[in-house]
Amino acid sequence: MTDYKRGGSRLVALNVDVDGGFLTEQGYTAMRDQLDTLRRHHPQAFDDLNKLAKSWRDRSGETLPADRLQALDKALQDTGLPRDASVMKVLSDYAAHGFQKDYHPGFMKNANGRPFMPSIFNATAQNVQSFAANHPDFVEPLRKIVSGGDAALVVSPANMFADKRLGQQFASALREHHLLTDRAGGIALQVQAVAPEVFRNQGPVAGRG
Repeated sequence: MTDYKRGGSRLVALNVDVDGGFLTEQGYTAMRDQLDTLRRHHPQAFDDLNKLAKSWRDRSGETLPADRLQALDKALQDTGLPRDASVMKVLSDYAAHGFQKDYHPGFMKNANGRPFMPSIFNATAQNVQSFAANHPDFVEPLRKIVSGGDAALVVSPANMFADKRLGQQFASALREHHLLTDRAGGIALQVQAVAPEVFRNQGPVAGRG
């Protein structure tokens, strides 16, 4: 399982408002360094920024007096940081982990060319592995659907089988392991992306003869 890269750079597993949706490793490291600089050289401004970050996170709408906002913006400008959602998100996450130097939120995982949060990637991979272990006869049908690009089967996987009873059993097994969407019953997007990665990294699963 590999980390997702954009332009050769790994993407940090924080959903922040930057171009492309995620910070690169270099962008994240630079922002963390700038926040540490702000904390050392402008402690009052850092505390005020942290208060704004909490307000932003909690959506409380609390703000600062105009003179403190002006001083904060001056300190941010001196440090090279904007006062935007990406900084608020990184600061909130950093603060939640005690500003520990060795903390890192991890990297986005590459699932069939799409970036996924590690928690979503790992949970989906475990569901696929559990499905394969408990329903070996249905592994190959699922493999064909997620690798074949047949949109009709993605939406209605039970149609993989001419035998309606088998199709219902297949759909039931997928649902049992949380591989279908709750609403329409098609194969979930994350499953379409993650399952091929799981199958590529495991040997063939033999069905019952």
